Amino acid sequence: MDHSVIHSSVAPIRKEPWLAVILSLLLPGLGQIYTGRAARGWIIISSQIAIFGLSGLFLLAPWRNPKLAVSMLLIFPPLVIWNLFDAHRCGRDANGASAESARKEDKDPWLAVFLSIFISGLGHFYLRRWKYGILFLIGAFALWILEEMYSYPGTFLALLYYAFVLYHAYIASPVRREATRKPILKLCFTVFSLLALLGFSGLITKNHLAVPYNIPSRSMSPTFLVGDYMFVLPDPAEINRGDVVVFTLPEGKDENEGGETFYIKRVVALAGDRIDIAERNLVINGKKIPLRPLSDFHIPVLGEGYEYFEESLAGNTHKVIYSKLKLITNRGKFIPAEVPPGHVFVMGDNRDYSKDSRFWGFVPVENIVGKPYLIYWSWDTRRRLPEIRWDRIATLVQ
Repeated sequence: MDHSVIHSSVAPIRKEPWLAVILSLLLPGLGQIYTGRAARGWIIISSQIAIFGLSGLFLLAPWRNPKLAVSMLLIFPPLVIWNLFDAHRCGRDANGASAESARKEDKDPWLAVFLSIFISGLGHFYLRRWKYGILFLIGAFALWILEEMYSYPGTFLALLYYAFVLYHAYIASPVRREATRKPILKLCFTVFSLLALLGFSGLITKNHLAVPYNIPSRSMSPTFLVGDYMFVLPDPAEINRGDVVVFTLPEGKDENEGGETFYIKRVVALAGDRIDIAERNLVINGKKIPLRPLSDFHIPVLGEGYEYFEESLAGNTHKVIYSKLKLITNRGKFIPAEVPPGHVFVMGDNRDYSKDSRFWGFVPVENIVGKPYLIYWSWDTRRRLPEIRWDRIATLVQ
């Protein structure tokens, strides 16, 4: 069979089920509209708008309820998955049984496109175009390396390459039922535009809105536990005592070579402050910061080896923990000290198990990348099967 466009005289195929799936992957509900189920499609689109709108309202309004906001967002993934199956079913129903039988006789060009969306070359493997599949897979890997080395040019080339792979997966199919190539060209243009827009939006989000981070160590316990995932608001306009910040260390201070490492600690002193430690208490500008014992507070995951206290820095109240085995906290080699201009002094809330400014010095304000705002996910990864910490999900950072 030659690779030309074929118009089936046996059973006209009115709608392409896999094209409906692809459209609904781009925007849930769009595939249903394409198959002629417009009311159904608009209901799905409206549902998404309502979910995100209400979640944003519950998250940002003065009477905010973060737990309810996150709970509503959990509805979205099942909706997307159901929407894909429904779009395919709507496409099949639009064709009828005889047309569907004819459609399944050959390799489906839109299924090849769908597979290529996830892995370059996978659609060609489905079509048994092995050489093209291997070539496109290698090309995708090479572009990934290029993107890592040269961010912006690499990303642009990757987008063009991705759109070309989708187009080639379509034209490589032995059967194409459309009279022209306009649908696949429109799709490739849409995919390229959406990915470019998402990439640009990602840059905006990273610089101005919220970036996700996770906690890999116990140095900020009990405020953060290992396995917590949080949103960070970048570029804070103001840094106060008691703020939790995400930052990078000055050049030459970071022991983790080979890439930029982010740290999270609490600011305990600002530029011009004199800081000292008296046994367990911080001493800021000669004033001893009191610690209120919390004998009724305990986090099981941290074990029994800690004593819990409440500390208040400039009105910012938070919990800190100290080892029961130590009555005097390590002052390190940078305490006592006066914080130089343009810098802050940071410490972990797990005061006896934190490598912080006491040991490697002051943090330049320009190295602070943001303030944590919300713990959006948390699970205990010490277990063979991680256990979700439901009580920590959607909690605001103190």
